[in-house]
Amino acid sequence: MARKKKDFPWLLIGAALVTFVVAVLLFTMFGERLFPPEKPPQVRTVVLYFSDDTGKRLVPTKHTIKRGTLEEEIARTLKALRKPPSPPLVRTIPDGVRILSVRVKEKTAYVDFSKELVRNHPGGSSAELQTVYSIVNTVALNFPQVERVQILVEGSKRKTLAGHLLINMPLRANTKLIKG
Repeated sequence: MARKKKDFPWLLIGAALVTFVVAVLLFTMFGERLFPPEKPPQVRTVVLYFSDDTGKRLVPTKHTIKRGTLEEEIARTLKALRKPPSPPLVRTIPDGVRILSVRVKEKTAYVDFSKELVRNHPGGSSAELQTVYSIVNTVALNFPQVERVQILVEGSKRKTLAGHLLINMPLRANTKLIKG
């Protein structure tokens, strides 16, 4: 009887040790199924820059896009910028414009638009400034991997969109145009 009392603590410790080992093995084998790793969010918030009703300033507007590669996210962001905003904001990209491709190399985003960017542009220096910098600011200020944006039309650099603002080189964001 005295022997059983001495063995009892050792049996309890042994049982606890076996239980611990089994729990570790089960968690190692099935842990991800029981406790799946947290998935990153499938969407992210970006800021689009639309023109105000005076055509002089850009107004930041939040929008949600689906996550993807850097190039996919930039393309999705620019597709959202093409859509008409809520009044009194005014869209800056003309009707019918398509985004043909986006690629990022050495902190420069090369964004290729269809010819409608030039063909359907209303013209005028203010409208051209708003169009160019709504694109540049929307890309450069939402994606830290991008410092400059090169606007292309049908795969080629152009001197200007409508005769006023040089776009034949990559441009940096211009925060002075942002309202507020």
